[in-house]
Amino acid sequence: MTMKITDYDFIRYHYRKLLENFKYKTDQQKHGVLEFWENDEVLQSALKGLTLVGDCEEFARTCMMKARERIELKARLIVCLTELGEGHCICEVSSLDEKESYILDNRQQQLMTYDKLKYTFVAASPWNPEPGDKRSWIRLAPPAPAAK
Repeated sequence: MTMKITDYDFIRYHYRKLLENFKYKTDQQKHGVLEFWENDEVLQSALKGLTLVGDCEEFARTCMMKARERIELKARLIVCLTELGEGHCICEVSSLDEKESYILDNRQQQLMTYDKLKYTFVAASPWNPEPGDKRSWIRLAPPAPAAK
């Protein structure tokens, strides 16, 4: 009898592998600019077990690419503010019926749910975005007030 790997097992296994092969480096450190999104070819290298060097959106986008390999799952990016008010990007992976949803975050060592994170969720990409996707992001919460 063949053992069926559950969606949760699939997500958890690949999340751990990506965490093991991830080296955090800011865009300023790596590219000399405040913000830079790597192209998909660079992210594909992490899916082959190579080390991914980047910041939160490279990690989140790589998680999203991996989750989309499983037809029963959908994924999107979430822009949020951390508990310290810093901008951050995470990946949400959900079952097609949206009854189960997990957050994949380079700042955490395990899969999370929204209620476990002390983040302010600002915006979400469309589900399963493609390169050059023209669909709009969805605002989830008003932006944090500017410091005075």
